[in-house]
Amino acid sequence: MSIHVFASVTPQAEHLEAAEAILRAVVSESRKEPGCLRYDLFKTTQGEISFQFFEAYADQAALVATIRRFCFR
Repeated sequence: MSIHVFASVTPQAEHLEAAEAILRAVVSESRKEPGCLRYDLFKTTQGEISFQFFEAYADQAALVATIRRFCFR
């Protein structure tokens, strides 16, 4: 059974450009991870700017592996 994640990030306005660059790099690297079925980034353009991730993984182990690689660097 696949696992789906939806997450939102709202950076402070003064860090918007840097945050977007970092998030896009995370997307690029995450898509290479074994078991990653989908890893998309969306940006709201109305009101307060925020970013939303939609992720899909083959299973729980693939999700955990991705979290460990990116959260403990």
